[in-house]
Amino acid sequence: MVQKLEEDERQSGSNEVSQDNTIENISNSFDWFNIDEEYVDRLNKRYEIINSLKDKLLVKDQDYWYSGTNPKPVLLKSGAEKLYHLFRLIPRPVELEQIRQHDFVSAYFRIDLVYVVDNKDIIVGSGYGYCCSEEKASWAKNPLAYANNIIKMAKKRAIVDAVLSTLGVSNLFTQDLEDMPDDDDLPKHASQDEKVIEVNKETKPQDKQVAFINTLIKQVQKMWGKSDADMFKIITSILPAQTTIETMTTEQKSAFIDILKMMKDKRWNKLTTAIVSSKNLAVSNMIYIRSKWGNDWLEHPENLEAILAQVTKG
Repeated sequence: MVQKLEEDERQSGSNEVSQDNTIENISNSFDWFNIDEEYVDRLNKRYEIINSLKDKLLVKDQDYWYSGTNPKPVLLKSGAEKLYHLFRLIPRPVELEQIRQHDFVSAYFRIDLVYVVDNKDIIVGSGYGYCCSEEKASWAKNPLAYANNIIKMAKKRAIVDAVLSTLGVSNLFTQDLEDMPDDDDLPKHASQDEKVIEVNKETKPQDKQVAFINTLIKQVQKMWGKSDADMFKIITSILPAQTTIETMTTEQKSAFIDILKMMKDKRWNKLTTAIVSSKNLAVSNMIYIRSKWGNDWLEHPENLEAILAQVTKG
């Protein structure tokens, strides 16, 4: 199989590849594992070809569109699908959070783009997508009625984010979420009350983790019955030293999200007390828990005492 891929790579490097079989040769030649100077050169050529394929493979107002506020086109879900199919990547959705309440609905997804080798998934890139009922006036009036739309939008954003970051095509396309329309909006623009509203900077969903953290903070505050001032003190006390929610690393934000989820789950009250009491070491302790017990540790409350013993011992 490796020999076949190498032969295809050499073939794809030829300048005499016909326009008709360009896409097929790119797909056949893609190899995530052999990285050297020659490979980098071939990768640069692929980026050039992707740019040229924007007009050959992708259809305006179907796969991408121009919002009028950004010179780069906004990549849409159908365009993202064509690009990951081009490189024989398969999307694997992971639901990170879904909230359904009478006055609020949100969804948060991760999409892993995988390359299948010997029936095994090799994750080559991931993207995140978040959406909530506060983004549209019609959704906010009746969140539960639009739950499926919100979930669909979160998945769509995750797919586009995964393609942009994994294939490195953010220089060609953008994913300005306030510019991204629903499928039903194309090719016409949405009416004013149906447009995705721009939220304030600290919850702007370009950073999906920050948006999700702010949503969870509101839920914890409501559940605990804390004032804004008291909640602010709690949150700032458990942030890593000299950081803010926005300046934390991706790993720290993931750990912080788990802390907030834990604070909502009464089954973890003992661990919540221990973690919050550790103040600015809270995130480091949570990173340790995730490394030892896996990212799905919250689904296993039977491990509470063992985890608590490790944290208090450390």
